[in-house]
This record gives sequence, C-alpha cells and structure tokens, in this order.
Amino acid sequence: MQVVSANRLSDGTVVYLDSNGNWVESLAAAAVFSTEPETEAGLHQAQAAIAENKVVDALAVPVEQGTDGLHAISLRNAIRELGPTVAYKTSPSVDHDGFGSNRSKAMNAIDSKNPERDLREKPVSAFSHPALTARS
Repeated sequence: MQVVSANRLSDGTVVYLDSNGNWVESLAAAAVFSTEPETEAGLHQAQAAIAENKVVDALAVPVEQGTDGLHAISLRNAIRELGPTVAYKTSPSVDHDGFGSNRSKAMNAIDSKNPERDLREKPVSAFSHPALTARS
C-alpha cells in the first residue's frame, strides 16, 4: 500500500493526494494505492500539480494500516506525517528592530547594524540566568 505525498509550494506543508485529486494535509484522507499501476497514476497526477506550481517533491510513500489508521512505514515519512519538528513562523513579517529595544546597550552584544563592539564595554555573558554564569 502506498500514498502520494508532496510539499505544498505555498507554505511547505506536507500534503497527500486524495481520491478526488486534491491535496490534503491528513494522511487519513489520502488515497491509498494498492497496485503499481495505481501508484504510477497517482504520481502522474502529482507531476501535473508540480507543473501547475501547487506542490514539489512528490513521491510514493509506503504505508500500513494500524489500529488507529494509516501510518508511514519509513522513519523519514513517519516524521513528515507528524508535521514540523520545530515551530516555524507563519505570521506576517515581524519588525525585528522592536526586539531588545528596552534592553541596555551592554545586553545587545551582537548588533547586526554595527558588528564592531565598543572595546571599553565589559563583555556580556552568553548566559542570561545568574546561576549559569561563572563566578569570579
């Protein structure tokens, strides 16, 4: 048994081809292909979606039926099935100049606008919590 998986081009989300030819985020809603010709037909549909700039990196993913639904057999695709392993920003762009604006200059040890640090400043510890800093 296999499903066709890809990444949606607009946001990178893992998607699966369903029986209506749509791309869905749920593995449970994916079309399951039992034969090689069915899988090839699904991959052919994926190639059309790639040409339309809807998805990228389409592939056939072996799955198995568990007591709680479909699951990818390979570790790579099992991880993809669960979603991102790190949080990523999906909101509109953030004004990074606002971050750290109420911190002292000494706390801003790395300043992207001025890569040279004033040599008279005392170096700032990389650890923000006092218990993690070396005691002199």
